Amino acid sequence: MSEERLTKLEEAMGKLLESGGANIQLQDPRVSQVQTWLIGCVGAGIIIALGWLANSVDSLNRNFAALSQWKEYVDHRLDSLEKKP
Repeated sequence: MSEERLTKLEEAMGKLLESGGANIQLQDPRVSQVQTWLIGCVGAGIIIALGWLANSVDSLNRNFAALSQWKEYVDHRLDSLEKKP
């Protein structure tokens, strides 16, 4: 590194320290603010849809279990009625 470049770097570092630090932005310049919001909304929509799907599958599973128990009860009841003289 040249002496001139080192001097400029030292001056820039001094200005940063005097101003309270650097301002770092973690944003890709190719992605606009609107696109960032859209990506977030799409992600939230996917998470909500997966939650709804899991809830629907759980509800279906519970209904099937209740139907299965009811069928066993009815079969048992019919068997007991048919065995009586």
